Amino acid sequence: MKFYFFLILSVVAISEIVAQSAFESAYIITRDNDTINGYILEKTDAEMARKIQFKTDKNSVIKTFRSNELSGFGFDHGRVFQQIPALVSAEDTVFVFGKKLVEGRFDLLVRRYAHQSKPDIFLLNNSTNELISLIKTQNRNYKEKDSLQVSHSEISPNVNLSNQDSSFVREIFRNKKSSEKKIKSRIIEYNRKFEEKYPVKVYREQVRYNYDILAGLPLNSSEELHFRVGVYRQKSRVERTTNFSFMQGLVYHHRSNAGRDLSIDPELNPSYRWHLLNIIPLGINFHGNTKIVQPYGYAGLGLGVIMEDEYVGVHLEQPGTETDFQFLPTLNVGMGLKFRLGKTSLITELTPTLNSLFWNVGISL
Repeated sequence: MKFYFFLILSVVAISEIVAQSAFESAYIITRDNDTINGYILEKTDAEMARKIQFKTDKNSVIKTFRSNELSGFGFDHGRVFQQIPALVSAEDTVFVFGKKLVEGRFDLLVRRYAHQSKPDIFLLNNSTNELISLIKTQNRNYKEKDSLQVSHSEISPNVNLSNQDSSFVREIFRNKKSSEKKIKSRIIEYNRKFEEKYPVKVYREQVRYNYDILAGLPLNSSEELHFRVGVYRQKSRVERTTNFSFMQGLVYHHRSNAGRDLSIDPELNPSYRWHLLNIIPLGINFHGNTKIVQPYGYAGLGLGVIMEDEYVGVHLEQPGTETDFQFLPTLNVGMGLKFRLGKTSLITELTPTLNSLFWNVGISL
């Protein structure tokens, strides 16, 4: 228990050093096209589609701006959002913030949802200032004054495009069920033809890596030396979702009891030391979005290498030893809690194995 107490104190100390505000250096663009520099609370695309929190400096009062109050906003690291008309009715137009993924003759913008994998996709033709929407459901219509409107099934016949642009837009619209990645690649390819007049910029979404280090003991008491140590790397596309991440891991599992007297019972298992090195090339970690205590669970497939030391000739006065190696597939699961302390977290986790249930503690960096 002294080890766990020391680990907790270490995590608290580290968190005081690395803890930082979630407000990132950014700017907003007013409806009058004035730019105001400051800081924006950076969240997922879906969370910032309708409103953002902004302050002019780190100590000023936080102000909330809704999507109908700004023309757009952006972060200094290149993540840019533009106001998009999201719904047209006889009474009103609802606006959202769409993220700009590609700039050129055609800009590519996406509006993401918290519980929907596919985003709404928009093209902005910078040669005509016309907005084109690729909407898959009839209940969503997008329109901008004096701009292009695209229905759910066909392009409006009064589209004011060049023949070349018109063919390209029709091609994109026919393939609107393609993946976002394919549509993005095709738009970049087309934009390259006009790069001299319309410079092409492609935004690369942020990827965040976290490293979890854990050590655990079995809950069932035993005279054996029995423990496990794990190191995991998690890859998160934080701009899209904070609910799951891909993971990789390396786990070392040890069990030994070299001091037992085999002469008392020669039928005992002659194994006295057992090592397992478990490599996890791919797993998925699901986690909640709570601010302080974050529940999580994971599952992943792996490959284990077992090295087992055992006695031979146990009936002899001085038995010998030999080492055996085995390879086997592994299924790795666990669930636990992360206690957020700035950008560092304290972890407690339960991990089942074939013959034990382990309680682990550790840190996430």
